[in-house]
Amino acid sequence: MVGARSLGLVALLLLVTAPAHAQMVFRLPRETRPVHVALGTGGSVWMTDDYGVVTRLTAEGRTTDFLTRDDLADDLVLGPDDAIWVDNDTEVDRIDAAGRVTRLPVVEYGSVDAITATSDAVWVADSGNPGGGRRPRLERLDATGARRAFIDPVPRSWVGFNALAAGPDGALWFTQTRDQRSGGIGRMTPDGHFTNWWLASADPERIVAGPDDAMWFNDRHALGRITPDGTIRRMTLPAHLRANDLVAGTDGALWFVSDICVGRMTTGGALTTWPVAGALQLEGLAAARDGTLWLADRVANMLRHVDPASAASAPCGAPTLTRASGATRATLSYSRDERFSGVDYFSDIRIAITRHGRALFGEVVPGLHGSAAHSDTTAFAVRDLDGDGEPEVTLLLNWNGTHCCSWWRVYRYEPTLRRFLAVDHFWGNAGAEPRLRDLDRDGRPELVSRDDRFTEVFTSYAGSVTPIRIWSYRRGRFRDVTRRHPAQVRRDAARLWRLYLKYGPHDEARGILPAWVADEYLLGRRAVADQGLENARARGQLNAGAFETPRDPRAYIRAVKALLRRTGYAP
Repeated sequence: MVGARSLGLVALLLLVTAPAHAQMVFRLPRETRPVHVALGTGGSVWMTDDYGVVTRLTAEGRTTDFLTRDDLADDLVLGPDDAIWVDNDTEVDRIDAAGRVTRLPVVEYGSVDAITATSDAVWVADSGNPGGGRRPRLERLDATGARRAFIDPVPRSWVGFNALAAGPDGALWFTQTRDQRSGGIGRMTPDGHFTNWWLASADPERIVAGPDDAMWFNDRHALGRITPDGTIRRMTLPAHLRANDLVAGTDGALWFVSDICVGRMTTGGALTTWPVAGALQLEGLAAARDGTLWLADRVANMLRHVDPASAASAPCGAPTLTRASGATRATLSYSRDERFSGVDYFSDIRIAITRHGRALFGEVVPGLHGSAAHSDTTAFAVRDLDGDGEPEVTLLLNWNGTHCCSWWRVYRYEPTLRRFLAVDHFWGNAGAEPRLRDLDRDGRPELVSRDDRFTEVFTSYAGSVTPIRIWSYRRGRFRDVTRRHPAQVRRDAARLWRLYLKYGPHDEARGILPAWVADEYLLGRRAVADQGLENARARGQLNAGAFETPRDPRAYIRAVKALLRRTGYAP
């Protein structure tokens, strides 16, 4: 146990805002950020968070942390022994009523990815490690630590478990991801026989036993139902709703949470939704015996206790953002990932565009190079980029990596076709994203960027410096117009030279000089640039650091000039 924090309940509010639920709002200590939630004994509520910690909220509103930020707690469940059991990366942790933690490591190379409880045991799903000779398995544990493993013979090189649940048929059911591709559903009978159903295009997450002798699962923008013989029915959710968690309620229906909504689906597929007042990102869900629900609002850093019977239902959808100019109006709907300083950062993006009120375009915004698209509320605009009187819709997207990579998706209206067309333009690493500046004052902005082709060529990303690169956009086409703007290039070259004078003597010349040389070549000062490289070599500033290539300074100069030829700076 890490220890009890001071009063964890900063504010306990009763909100009754029709048509939302009446709700009790528990504001958690800073940076709790709850993800999964489970109900314990004595009115306690337990949660895991973004930081691998387990937190208990008592009926009196006090919080206590268990485990530490060195742990990687994910999901949790109330066991048959009234203890809380936690899947914690390479171990299973048991927390008893007194707060004592017992750690049960898995066998070497194991990886606990899902957990559930039956009437007499706790079960965990261990994805194993095929490279280390350890296959996927389900393991049965009891309070004494006794365990028994059942090997999943699935013929795949890599399988990851998403969730695990006991079924009404006495079997264990689980959802999986295979080889980083589409997922599937599996079933293990009491005698250890496995069956797997791989889905052509799906990513099933939570799986629960329904009231109709079938299993139910959430799958992106749908709920699914599977029977013991493998018959699957998929029910698409409206308004870009995405079910983040799923439970079977006490009323014979299935309940789920989306970003800002609670939803209820009957076994016949009838859907009812409620917006939750103030919600930012509802991630986890637990159903109490009295019919109320506990919701983990990760971004708002709250637990919400709601009574579905206390308010009228209302249509509910994903968060939306709208931009408009002239006759063009564009709306995004998305799944919120984070919120900082009032800015939403999101993924799972859908766009709809109208002109004069008529719907002309809609799509799920695609990723690039196999990576999903992410964006934020500052990166969406509608404006005329090329001065033709028709606004373009622009969306700056990224891979959500540490620094790589970003691109534009531009939607323009084509009068001859009477519809919008989309085009992508890749910018590259962080810092290469464009700034719109009307450099020649003709009413049409230029896109002032950086040339990302110089990143990580001769040194690390952190040590790489890039030259200015200026683009124009005209009727769906991007053109490099850097040479048309020598004043901006001269300013950039001067800035890079000052950077070299400051950091070049401190082993940073290899990352700075190629960008400066590129600017100088554009300005027609090739001799000056070549001499600058030779002077740096003579001073020993081009000697290679660890892992830098080419190691020989003369070979480095030749490589710089080869890069300039490949990128069009030199003939």
